[in-house]
Amino acid sequence: MPDEAEVGRVKELHVEAILEKPNVIGVGMGYKVTRNRRTNELSVVVLVRQKLPEAGLRPDDLVSRDLDGVATDVIEVGDVRALQARTEPGEVWG
Repeated sequence: MPDEAEVGRVKELHVEAILEKPNVIGVGMGYKVTRNRRTNELSVVVLVRQKLPEAGLRPDDLVSRDLDGVATDVIEVGDVRALQARTEPGEVWG
């Protein structure tokens, strides 16, 4: 099983190509989740707006199940937006 340094190296090697895929909004590292359970397997985590069935995607738009022997984990996160209002220094939202 790859260690953290290897997963980080593979992520950096592929991050630009992954981010060019439609629907992808982020790439990171983390433990793979299978059937709603966290495993002990480190993976390249790919954040997407919406998980789509493989049949609905072009082959070039699919995220590979592994990259150079490191597992990937695709996670649906929806649309990510910045906060609308800004705070002044020292101001706390409660």
